[in-house]
Amino acid sequence: MKLREKTKKGSLLIEGIIALIIMSGYVTNSLSMWHRWHTEMKDNQIELNYERKILNEIRQKL
Repeated sequence: MKLREKTKKGSLLIEGIIALIIMSGYVTNSLSMWHRWHTEMKDNQIELNYERKILNEIRQKL
């Protein structure tokens, strides 16, 4: 008696959906990290410009 082979109907679709979920999580995480880095660099640039302005004012007074 032959055993009936299990068919893999829909398994490729499920694997594709899982891969899509994993990839979307990776992309979301990467964009979030980039946004945090970009915001931090922008804040540092603003702070640096302010410090330069203060130093220039002090130099002019001296």
